[in-house]
Amino acid sequence: MKTQAETDYTQQLAHTHPQLPTSMLGLREAARQRFENFGLPTRRNEAWKYTDVRAIAPAPLTPANSDVKSPEVAVEHPIEDAVQLVFVDGHYVPKISAARPNGVLMLSLEQALGSDLEAQVAAAFAHPAFAHDAMLALNTGLKTAVVVLHVSAGAQLATPINLHAIFTQKAAFYTHLVVIVEAGARVELIETRQAAAQVQCNHVVQLMLGEGAQCHYHIIQDSANITQNMRATTIAMAADTQLHMHQFAMECPLSRHSVWADVNGENTHIALSGVQLVRGNEHQDTTIVLNHMAPHTTSLENYKSVVAGQGRAVFQGKIHVAAPAQKTDAKMRANGILLNEGAEFYSKPELEIYADDVLCAHGATCGAIDDELLFYMRARGIPEIEAKALLVQAFVGDALECVENDEVRELLTQKVVVWLK
Repeated sequence: MKTQAETDYTQQLAHTHPQLPTSMLGLREAARQRFENFGLPTRRNEAWKYTDVRAIAPAPLTPANSDVKSPEVAVEHPIEDAVQLVFVDGHYVPKISAARPNGVLMLSLEQALGSDLEAQVAAAFAHPAFAHDAMLALNTGLKTAVVVLHVSAGAQLATPINLHAIFTQKAAFYTHLVVIVEAGARVELIETRQAAAQVQCNHVVQLMLGEGAQCHYHIIQDSANITQNMRATTIAMAADTQLHMHQFAMECPLSRHSVWADVNGENTHIALSGVQLVRGNEHQDTTIVLNHMAPHTTSLENYKSVVAGQGRAVFQGKIHVAAPAQKTDAKMRANGILLNEGAEFYSKPELEIYADDVLCAHGATCGAIDDELLFYMRARGIPEIEAKALLVQAFVGDALECVENDEVRELLTQKVVVWLK
């Protein structure tokens, strides 16, 4: 039996024309058929074991109409020391953005397919994750906007780029960003969002790093008006590349971030970190599949979750080490703090290793605030509420230290302080 939400999605897939060029319209029909087969994810799907979307997802909003002229909006730039590139309802808007740095191109999908980037963009759309994930099928079949960000070979961008998304319609947005960082380039990207009305987001980001490229990627999700946030990130890393990606999430009733990372070349390093702040009846899920496919690669995962009220936080992490990936060094850690009874934290770390000369480890903990530490602080005159806040800040500080940008790290620290009040 289909739920009402599944019926609504099926009707939208049948009648909505996604923002795809004629040459890619076949993807829409394939996506519609996949969703017909899969339906919304349930506990029977192992990858969604702790996030039963079929049971908890709200009714879907109508997909955003790209023909509607967006009203004038006040742009809130949370990152001052950055080049501001602004997206309104998923579309890049040059007139309210700063001048693009040298070596950076912002292209529509049609423009990218008509350029030298066609093969890379086609490879991104052909990622295996699209074949078995129902939420990715919805993104493909209902797509409202696609943007390609290209960093040319050898470009060394000293100033971070703030990708600031503004949503003006009460609607569902199915957006897609392809980031291509060519060989030897270096870039730092900061993703922020601002919603003027209640919206639902289904967002795909695909990172493709050429040989010797370096990328820092910060994701800040803190808009209470984004009532459903389904996000997927695919990562492809060539030899000698480095990627540091940090996710900070709060103030979202239903959030899921699925990450598929493929470490395809030798001498690569990937560091993934994040903080989830959950309260009320919110539900946040971070699920990562990290594939080490080549020898002499390293990875580090460090995620912290703080849960209050009747909230639920989920972390699932799988490290797969293929047979050729000798000398792999991979570590994964997920820790959760429950601030009261009724709060829930679920963690499922996995190692799947087919190489015999590796150094891999994972660990997970969950518990309440240490009563002895709390007593120690209260005995020195610190009020209980303030003492708990200090301990929580210290707890998440370990993950925030993974953020090398001082301004971003300070901003996130302040958001933790405000959330705790």
